[in-house]
Amino acid sequence: SETAIFLLSNVRSNGDARISGASTFNLNIQDNDTVIPPVYISEIADPGDNYEGRFVELFNPTNEDIDLSAGNWNIVYYVNGSSNGRAIPLVGTIPAGGTFVIANNSVNFAAAYPDAPAPNQESNTINSNGDDNIELRFGGGQSTGALVDVYGQPGTDGTGEVWEFLDSRVDRAVGAPNATFTIEEWVITPAIVADMTPSVHGGGGPPVGTGLEVLGFSVDPVIDQAELIVSGLGTKVWILQSSGDLGATDSWKEVPGGFAEIDNPDGSTTIRFSAAISSTPARYYRLIEQP
Repeated sequence: SETAIFLLSNVRSNGDARISGASTFNLNIQDNDTVIPPVYISEIADPGDNYEGRFVELFNPTNEDIDLSAGNWNIVYYVNGSSNGRAIPLVGTIPAGGTFVIANNSVNFAAAYPDAPAPNQESNTINSNGDDNIELRFGGGQSTGALVDVYGQPGTDGTGEVWEFLDSRVDRAVGAPNATFTIEEWVITPAIVADMTPSVHGGGGPPVGTGLEVLGFSVDPVIDQAELIVSGLGTKVWILQSSGDLGATDSWKEVPGGFAEIDNPDGSTTIRFSAAISSTPARYYRLIEQP
């Protein structure tokens, strides 16, 4: 059993004065020994060719089904630079080792992803063009729920920030939630509907068979240098290309000067190259296997 002790202080009266107040009130107590399941945000989609294909995916890494309604789980959406979030109470169960997809609109989602399972929930709040911030909370919304996971920095517009995902797919690079946003835990890849993987945890990346996986991307605008961290290069020969227009298939050109490969202790490879880094116009990069 547990005991709650309440202390009332600064309660005073003079003479025959009588202290009065509300006869009833609501008291919320958060049980600090509650074990919060490690559900986390696993994919965020803003496909460049169809805004109606936007969604947020959650993943349950545990061996037990989780009743999201019973736990009062919420997605809290912060539009642009707003510090006031829009709560989306989650309804339903996320299976053990399974996903939970929240789409903007079920009908439009089905049209964009005809081969994917129907979304678990819909909300017109799921409508980001890449500059919004997203929280996952347990036990309530922005003011009452415990922060479990977060993408971006609520209160800051994501436009031009390292977490902007305009016309892109955001994949989780680690298998656990983090209440402190850490960009190294995420992989942002320019993408269209065909590249998205709703309900398939870890389904992102290049076509099956290459074994190539993007683990991270960073830039240093001071020295105009970029680094792409990948795994699965193998013995194949790769070409690094750049484009300013994802919609034009003939706009991809080989990056001048090529790139340097650096083998990392964990078996991954750092692709280092020089390029003029700027947000206007946007630049996209890809590795393709040499024919």
